[in-house]
Amino acid sequence: MDPVTEPHISQSESDSFIHADLTESTHEQAKYSVPEPLSHKADRTDSNTLLWPAYNKVATGYDAELLKGWNASLDILLIFAALFSVINTIFVIESYKGLRPDPADVTNTLLRALIIHRNDNTTLTSEELYPRPEPSSITINCFFVASLSCSLSAAFGALIARQWVGEQSNV
Repeated sequence: MDPVTEPHISQSESDSFIHADLTESTHEQAKYSVPEPLSHKADRTDSNTLLWPAYNKVATGYDAELLKGWNASLDILLIFAALFSVINTIFVIESYKGLRPDPADVTNTLLRALIIHRNDNTTLTSEELYPRPEPSSITINCFFVASLSCSLSAAFGALIARQWVGEQSNV
């Protein structure tokens, strides 16, 4: 059996292959270029100077895909937070009605207080005149408002993150 031999590529052939693959220079590559050492001027065909443009090309593609994925995730989060906030606001509006006394009940209580005062010359206490809401209504409304606050905070955070991702994709 013949031993498998690896093809041998000389250093100059390797450098020319890398150089041919990375001949296009963009503004982004110039921005991230590595400064040359002060002791000597590096040759442009040196493999170390060609490493950074190759890395920049790969990293730019990877970053673009990563930012695209983040953008899509943040869009979904913003839509979900908006829908959740709208539905939660409807519940807050409906549950808030349980915290306020019914105007008809207040009118009836005041009329009763006038009749009692006229007959006995006594007065009703403030709790009898203005009844307090049920503790369960207060608890439920607190949870709804806390949920709405968290949802709006998440939407605000997603909006800030979306702006940051948009700024990073322009860099």
